[in-house]
Amino acid sequence: ISVLLIALSFHQFVEGLGLGNVIENNKLSLGWNKIIVFIIIFSLTVSLGVLIGILTSASQTTDSGEGAKGAATAIASGSLLYTSLVEMVGKYFGHSHSLGDQRLQRMAMLASFILGFSCMAVIGIWA
Repeated sequence: ISVLLIALSFHQFVEGLGLGNVIENNKLSLGWNKIIVFIIIFSLTVSLGVLIGILTSASQTTDSGEGAKGAATAIASGSLLYTSLVEMVGKYFGHSHSLGDQRLQRMAMLASFILGFSCMAVIGIWA
């Protein structure tokens, strides 16, 4: 439980910083209603995730429990892959970014991305 609590705390901290950055950069165009909805959704996600995890762990020995676990894992990994590959790589490695023709810097960024992706895959083997 302590390892899970540390991982959730760190993850929520980083996500909170990201959400705060998005809100700060776009607060004039978003409006207060959308900002409040974003904050409420952010606040509820961990609680709902823990609840779903508790409910599915009770039936994990059955085939339907394993199917629910597999579906949740697939959805989570698919959303992370989409975010990293489409949003981040498209934004930072696209031609419209300020790096211009700095190929060495682009290659270093791509190598770092691949190294981080590989490290997370190795960690996933043990998880």
